[in-house]
Amino acid sequence: MADALIEQWRLTVLRVRLDLAERTPLVKADLLSYADGSTQAHSDWQGGFAPEEFGLLTGPGMPEELRVPPRLTQEVVQALSPRRDEEFTLWLRLVPPYGHLGAVPWERDLVQLTGRAMVRVPDRLPVATDPGEDWTVAIVVSDDDSKAHWAAGSVRHFLSELTQAVPGNVVAHVFADAAVHDLLKAEGAAAHLHDPRQASEIRRERAGRGIRRLRGRGPVGAQPSRPDRTPLWTDWIAGELAGGDAVRALHVIADGSFDDERPLLMVSLDPGRPGKGQDRVSMSGDDLRLLADGIGASVLSLASSPHNRSDLATRMLADGLGLRRSGATLYSDMRFDLLGHVLAQAHAALAGRGAVPAPHDRSLFAYIQPEQVQDLLREEWPDPEQPNQSWLTGRAPIDDSATSREILPTALGLVPGEATRTLYRQASSVPGWMATSERFIESKAADLVETAAVPGETPAMKQAYDRGTAQALTELRELVDRRVEQS
Repeated sequence: MADALIEQWRLTVLRVRLDLAERTPLVKADLLSYADGSTQAHSDWQGGFAPEEFGLLTGPGMPEELRVPPRLTQEVVQALSPRRDEEFTLWLRLVPPYGHLGAVPWERDLVQLTGRAMVRVPDRLPVATDPGEDWTVAIVVSDDDSKAHWAAGSVRHFLSELTQAVPGNVVAHVFADAAVHDLLKAEGAAAHLHDPRQASEIRRERAGRGIRRLRGRGPVGAQPSRPDRTPLWTDWIAGELAGGDAVRALHVIADGSFDDERPLLMVSLDPGRPGKGQDRVSMSGDDLRLLADGIGASVLSLASSPHNRSDLATRMLADGLGLRRSGATLYSDMRFDLLGHVLAQAHAALAGRGAVPAPHDRSLFAYIQPEQVQDLLREEWPDPEQPNQSWLTGRAPIDDSATSREILPTALGLVPGEATRTLYRQASSVPGWMATSERFIESKAADLVETAAVPGETPAMKQAYDRGTAQALTELRELVDRRVEQS
């Protein structure tokens, strides 16, 4: 889907791929743009770059410090120089599988030198629907008690910056460890502070009602024979927000870590238990994705604190999530944005209230659908209704007699009905169940787009399955629209 997005929106793109065909791996890169419907190669560095030039290791272990090779930086700047008077954004396309290349600080090393806003191209469609006018954000922060004052200050500063950046109403829900919660409460923080001491009770209450945990790995049904090591955070957050208004963004501050080579975030086992020696447990990318979808958030942002034990893990986690989500995914390096000013500007831009392209900063990288930022970035965009292109924007009609080859426009055409769209445009906020339903439909439609069968290339059973899935999603879309009309 990333390549289709690049062609659809005629993006100027730095394409990077890991070439493992030779005895010695190479990182290949080229700079491409589209004009008059054809591809133009501004540079093609076929010689490639050794992984070591990026700080990557060819053997076991994790790299310590990644970078864009000075040679590649110079090549990119030189290739863009003849176009310095043109208004365009530089997009980054990382071609899977690319290992640790997603954690390379491309934006830090290229944004200032090129003078371009830089955005990463997601590999997921359709575009996430973002309902309501209020900017409602759930802020999750988990850190050692010894850093509680720092963590409380970072939340306070980010809330202040967010309130200034978003002209409309900002509603913040804060979920923090007990020490941070108590500091924010004593300071009178302008947010809904959720008491972490209720987390255990909320999990028990949800389990009593048979609600499955929002957990990406491991069993979710029967009680384990050993002590439960799953964090309370997902049950606590989902339980506190259930029945309320939609949350449009989820922002998480926690240390990174690795389980072998899998990037994780580390949080306290029980946020309601104070103490410096409390156990830390992991949340995977699947956990975060399910949590964001479960509370209806289209935007997900991860912040890496100056004392993060593994910024590499946080970068890899954010990159992996961004590539595979329909909604925007942001990473913030707080060493260069300590008060959260740039991150707040990015949230404002995604809320439709920003005035500048937010990813134009070394502290931030962002996976954003081109359609979501076309009003912010200055280049001339193609007509979305041009022939043979409209299916990519979700405007194609649903055809009950569609063949498997038409599954793509069917899935991408699962846009809300008129009553639902009107409510999304006019309401200050919408019920949480509506946003959660949108995330579910989008996720299943994206899965269908990714694996859609093609006649003559896949078995008839798979084609029938795809048609049935598309029909079921269509009926679910209609059911949600009818409930909105009746409410």
